[in-house]
Amino acid sequence: QNSQLAFHTNNVISGAITYVSGTGELILNNAGDRLTIQGDGDVIVNSGNVGIGDTDPDAKFEVVASTSLSDYYLMVTEEDGTDGGILTIASTGYVGIGTTGPGAILDVRKASGNVQAIIGSNNAVADTVYIRDSSINAGYDANANAELNLNYVGYQNDTTQFRDLNIRNGKANSIMFVDGSAGYVGIGTTSPDYTLEVDGTASVSGGLFGS
Repeated sequence: QNSQLAFHTNNVISGAITYVSGTGELILNNAGDRLTIQGDGDVIVNSGNVGIGDTDPDAKFEVVASTSLSDYYLMVTEEDGTDGGILTIASTGYVGIGTTGPGAILDVRKASGNVQAIIGSNNAVADTVYIRDSSINAGYDANANAELNLNYVGYQNDTTQFRDLNIRNGKANSIMFVDGSAGYVGIGTTSPDYTLEVDGTASVSGGLFGS
């Protein structure tokens, strides 16, 4: 038999806590279906899963929202109350960091500054980032000409250290090397001594000009 603790307002039940004996569930029923926990204490779930919008969660924390694009699965809000200012998971499945309207699987934005995301392991020398698709594009939100900057800044977003650029052929062999400190470009060599140094044959049409 179920047990219920009811709350009355003007002799009308305005809310209740129901214990379901068959399943061991504790159900909160009220007019707004809202639960507010105040204070500095912790909320602890020792075992089992937590479901929001789901009565049979399959994970430790599962949220089921409607298919409306105006709904969100999860919002982590800044202390000033700005909705989703830190993290947003929309009902589209898109994840936004710094935006409540992510336009892709992962959309990272920052109001100011150069660093938008840092990807890599603790091994600063041998980090490898793989891209499944074949294109890297710049100026997604700019309805105008744009540029793509590589190695714009270096050590911890500072300009105290140079960065070289080595473009390889997928088999660890260098195709083009840019010496960041000297500004030299090497094709077929990783140690250019001139503004442009080619190790191998070269074909030029239209002429070469010097000053």
